[in-house]
Amino acid sequence: MNLLEGIERSKSAPLDRLLHAIGIRHVGARIAQILAEHFGSLDALAEADEVALMEAETIGPEIASQRRRFFSSKTGRKFIERCARRG
Repeated sequence: MNLLEGIERSKSAPLDRLLHAIGIRHVGARIAQILAEHFGSLDALAEADEVALMEAETIGPEIASQRRRFFSSKTGRKFIERCARRG
């Protein structure tokens, strides 16, 4: 498999795997799965406020805060932009 094939395959990776891979503190495989099921898209998750996040099963203030910190950081904003450009 070459690099381009790998990139194309990664575009179809489930949202929970992407969330787990980006390294948001306290977001392991199970929390990533819960967030993916609850929000359904990276955009919806990125735009959710802490109250909306805590409506998801087992998500408390610490996880909600860490998610907010990531997506409001320069790194997080660049990540979202790169994902949007790459589909």
